Amino acid sequence: MTKGIRLGSTLSAIILLSTFMGTEAFAGSSVFTDSSTFTFPKNAVTHLGPPAPTEMAKALSLMSVDTTGKVTNTDLTVEDFNGFLQDSQAISESSTGHTHLGDGGSFADKTFGEYLRVQVKNTTDSPHRAFGRISIGCTGTLIGPREVLTAGHCVYDTDSDKWYANLKFSPAQNGTTQPFGAISWERAYAVRGWVKDHDTNYDFAVLILKEPVGEETGWLSFGFNNELTSRDVTVEGYPGDKPSGTLWTATCPMKDLGGEQISYLCDTYGGNSGSAITTGEDRIVYGIHTNGTPKVNRGTRITGPIFHTISGVCKSEN
Repeated sequence: MTKGIRLGSTLSAIILLSTFMGTEAFAGSSVFTDSSTFTFPKNAVTHLGPPAPTEMAKALSLMSVDTTGKVTNTDLTVEDFNGFLQDSQAISESSTGHTHLGDGGSFADKTFGEYLRVQVKNTTDSPHRAFGRISIGCTGTLIGPREVLTAGHCVYDTDSDKWYANLKFSPAQNGTTQPFGAISWERAYAVRGWVKDHDTNYDFAVLILKEPVGEETGWLSFGFNNELTSRDVTVEGYPGDKPSGTLWTATCPMKDLGGEQISYLCDTYGGNSGSAITTGEDRIVYGIHTNGTPKVNRGTRITGPIFHTISGVCKSEN
């Protein structure tokens, strides 16, 4: 199979800004929940207003599980978090105003008639082949050779307080066709703010695959930008109300950018959870679609600290 063109810009030295301190040794084990009963969380909450640095450092501490159920914690100190803020401020004041990495129910989504989804027929074209279906019934986006960005509730069930095990990733899936196969996973990362606090502001995760399928498909850049309100956003994924395994995309104006959330009127449905929220021709990922309300759909915004958290995972896995 011919290798695809890599998407986005080359991995830069800025990834070195994100260094996690002190991984705890074996922190316990998890009995996986029944992945066949995947549902959207009913007990998740959204905390309003910016938390204190101490609280945010705790919320962004990593938790991960491997396929055996071994759980590992990686604590983020207040000093680390303050370093993230300083780095983010320096980047925001730079000439570009943003940065990105890469190469090459309360949770029932709302459908809107104005910004409808369009089916992607040629899923192996760029950039569509960077998107894939997670077998549990979610969407993920390749942001590295083995790294898949998705929603936290796609890897950890807050209702049962257990991790999911059915997490194979099929990039560019088109119905029953899986052009690059269904790639098994090796480790799933989420943060304490989601796993322990069930806070929707931290509803994001990174799935590590066993094979570097991104070397064939390419992957998208991800970043943070505090001045996105005048841009259109695109949400692309695998909604459950369409024929199984089909990829759909919608583009719409951003409605609001506030705190840890992005709001928009793009048409979505359950199954879009974990879809990348992208902007521009380069399709840079600035958020992760998570849920909808009666008025808008929304996702977790990649803020400076969340950017550093995700890039820290990518760094630790390469």
